[in-house]
Amino acid sequence: MHIAFTDAHPVTIGHTLLIPKQHAESLEELSETEHTALFQSVRQVSTLLKEQYACNKIGLVVEGTSVAHLHIHLIPLQQGETINGLVNKKH
Repeated sequence: MHIAFTDAHPVTIGHTLLIPKQHAESLEELSETEHTALFQSVRQVSTLLKEQYACNKIGLVVEGTSVAHLHIHLIPLQQGETINGLVNKKH
């Protein structure tokens, strides 16, 4: 089970976090089943974000370092935007 919500400090409109409800600090801590379920949720949220924000693609950043809980940033990207340029502005 996962929860998705908008980032408190978004780098683009629609910047969303997806977090497993079960605690894990990294992808390696997830079982094969949990890993598969997490990325199925990533696909579902990505589809919704692309429909909602009419973006070209969704950038992904997998984290567990700034906060000791695995989470995935889903960042709607428009033509010409790159994930590196946006994420570096945030930090």
